[in-house]
Amino acid sequence: MKIRNFKSLVLAALVAITFSACSDDEGPAGVEIELEDSHVLVLNQGNFMSGNANISAYDKDSEEIITNVFSEVNLRPLGDVAQSAVAHNDAIYVVVNNSGKIEKVEMDDFSEEATITGFVSPRFMLPVGDDQAYVSDLSSGFVAVVDLEENAIIDSIETGDYTEQLVQRENDVLTNLPNQNAVAVILGGTVTSTISTPGFAVQMTQTEDGKTWVLCQTVQYDNSSLVLAQINPGSTTVDASYTFAGGTTFGTSIKSFENTLYILAGDLFKFGQGDDAPSLLVSGENKAFYSLGVDPSNEEIYLGDAVDYAQNGVIYRHSASGELISSFASGIIPGEFYFYE
Repeated sequence: MKIRNFKSLVLAALVAITFSACSDDEGPAGVEIELEDSHVLVLNQGNFMSGNANISAYDKDSEEIITNVFSEVNLRPLGDVAQSAVAHNDAIYVVVNNSGKIEKVEMDDFSEEATITGFVSPRFMLPVGDDQAYVSDLSSGFVAVVDLEENAIIDSIETGDYTEQLVQRENDVLTNLPNQNAVAVILGGTVTSTISTPGFAVQMTQTEDGKTWVLCQTVQYDNSSLVLAQINPGSTTVDASYTFAGGTTFGTSIKSFENTLYILAGDLFKFGQGDDAPSLLVSGENKAFYSLGVDPSNEEIYLGDAVDYAQNGVIYRHSASGELISSFASGIIPGEFYFYE
C-alpha cells in the first residue's frame, strides 16, 4: 500500500501544478489529479465543529491513497463534517453537514464548480431529474428542493421532522422520519402520506427489484434489537419484517448490492433473497465500525473503523463472503463511500 500525501510531493510535482493568469481575481490552481474507475472516495467526517473534514481517494488496483483530495485540488478546506456524496451529470456533489452546504466538483479531477448554500444541516442528496434534486436535513422539518443549473435552493417540502435517506421509486420519493417511526411519501413536491415502521427508522436503502428496506431500532440508539422492514414497489405499508439481534456498538448503516442487503449494526450482517433473517458476516469485536460501503462493480465491502473518533481511522476491505482483502488508513471518522464506475 502506498500513501500519497500531496503536501510532501508539491516540490517534486511542479509540473502538475498550474497557476492561473487569466484574471487578477483568480488564485493559483491546486495539484492536478485524475480519478478513474478504480478509485473509491472515503468521506472522512472529521471532528464536529473542528472544520477538519477531508476526502481520501483509494485506488483499488494499485492500493495507492491520495489524501485531502478536495483541499489539495482547490486550495481551501472542505468544511465541517463530510456527510455524503452523489454523482450526477459528470459532477460529484459532496454534502457538508455542519457547514450547511454542498460542494459541486468535477468528477474526474475534483476541481470546484459551485458551492450550494442555505441549508441548515444537510444529510443526503437525491437527483430527481436532470436539473433538480432533493436534500434531506437533520435540523429542520423540510426537504430542500435544489435547482442544479442555478445551484440554489428554490423550494422546500414540509415533512414535520428531520429526514435522512431518500429513495426514488417509479412515481414518488421516500424519506425516513426516524423520530416519527415512519417513512414519508413525497409525490408532486409534497408529503402525501406516511408509512409506519416497527421502530426508529434509522437507515434506508433500495434493492434492484424496487423494494425499499428500512432498518429500525426497537429502542432508539440501541443496535442490540433490530427490525428490517420491507416496503414493496408502490406500497404505502410495511409488507414484511425480519427481527434480528445486532451488535452493541454505535455504527449503523444499510447498503445493497443487486438484491442482497449488507447491514452494519456494530457487527456486519448479510441478508439475501429467501433468507429468514440477516446473518452475521463480519464481527465488529475490538473495532469501532462506523461506516459501510459496497462496491457496485464487484460486491466488495468496505468497513470504516473510527478507532477512538479522534485519530485517523482505518478502512477494512472484504470480499462478499466476508474475507479480509486489505486495509488502509483514512482520515478522522471515515463515513460514507463513493465508488467510481
